[in-house]
Amino acid sequence: MFKRKFIFRHENGEFEALCNPMFIRQAAVVALSENNAKFMEIADSETGVTEMVCVYRSTNPNGGFMFLFPDDEPKDED
Repeated sequence: MFKRKFIFRHENGEFEALCNPMFIRQAAVVALSENNAKFMEIADSETGVTEMVCVYRSTNPNGGFMFLFPDDEPKDED
């Protein structure tokens, strides 16, 4: 099984964990719940680049969890 190291950040701190990238959403939900956090930012441990942010609000569709991914950088149209 292929695993990568990710940094999980929330409002009260951060920690590193190994996770299969195929299951990053599930890992974010578990980390969010275990830390009783309002948000969970998941970043690549080598580059520090944010891969995803997970938030929970009971009013969100699909069970309340929302997964946000950074957009690609805008391209100059000169």
